[in-house]
Amino acid sequence: MMPRFCQGEASAAFGVRPNRITVNMAFRSGRYYWVQGNYDGGRGVTFFNCRFDFMGNFIDVR
Repeated sequence: MMPRFCQGEASAAFGVRPNRITVNMAFRSGRYYWVQGNYDGGRGVTFFNCRFDFMGNFIDVR
């Protein structure tokens, strides 16, 4: 569920339709789970990361 949730949060944060956003599977690193993603915008490809806690709760998108 984390990748799908990340896709929605990134869509809202960057103003890009969800179907234009690609996200990868979640992985654990350090104290968090991460989902990496990208989208192709007017200035080229933009990469971002969504961060989740160990319970799977969304923290932020950067």
